[in-house]
Amino acid sequence: MGNEASKSAENGDNFEFEPDQSVEYSGINHRWRQISGSIAVILAVALTLVLAAHSSQGSPPRSAPTSHTHPTAQATTAALPTTPPVASPFLTRSDSLLEPIPAKCPTPNTSVPVTQIVYYADPAFGLSPVWVVGLSDEQNQRVVNFGTYPPLPYTSHGWRWRILLVASPRYDGTVMLSGSGTDSALFMDVGSGPIAKLVLNAGRPTMRGVGWAEWPVYVYLPEPGCYKLDANWPGGSWTINFAAGF
Repeated sequence: MGNEASKSAENGDNFEFEPDQSVEYSGINHRWRQISGSIAVILAVALTLVLAAHSSQGSPPRSAPTSHTHPTAQATTAALPTTPPVASPFLTRSDSLLEPIPAKCPTPNTSVPVTQIVYYADPAFGLSPVWVVGLSDEQNQRVVNFGTYPPLPYTSHGWRWRILLVASPRYDGTVMLSGSGTDSALFMDVGSGPIAKLVLNAGRPTMRGVGWAEWPVYVYLPEPGCYKLDANWPGGSWTINFAAGF
């Protein structure tokens, strides 16, 4: 009887059912890993589909580009008048364009002689209220020297000479400026392209210098020779003859 009780106690303490329980738990864990793996695969596939759908919605279709310019706008643009081409500097000049400054140019036939003032330390020639800066006084005449440093750039319209036209503070009217050489009118440019005649408003000048109206102007001189500038305004005018060359 004691031996049977002892065997029963030993059977109760020897965990003889633990191996079976481990087998059962191992089977459950194996099945759970299979289920988890399947769920992970399903989630990955679903995420891939969602990202693909989002990408197709957010990206534009890859098709050939199309023009959105309206045909009417193209026709209107083509019909607009073209502006004169801007003279390009630093062209190659021929030896015939390197002649010296003429010794004497004719004096203008005007009853009122041109006067000279000092404008910011530079000589200015003209009559009140309009003067021009940019001429030098050489050989007893007014001169434009193409070879001064830096030399004037040579362009498709000739040497590009920069002048400054000024009007005194008490004048706010218009000034018409033109120029000519032996054979033709001179091209002038205040920023809108070379033209033969400028009409300037002293009430709306390009710049102002202590109340004076100022217009920087490019004048194109095609070759060495004698030239003239003409300024006209209501109630007055002047003509300035000058020589140009090397």
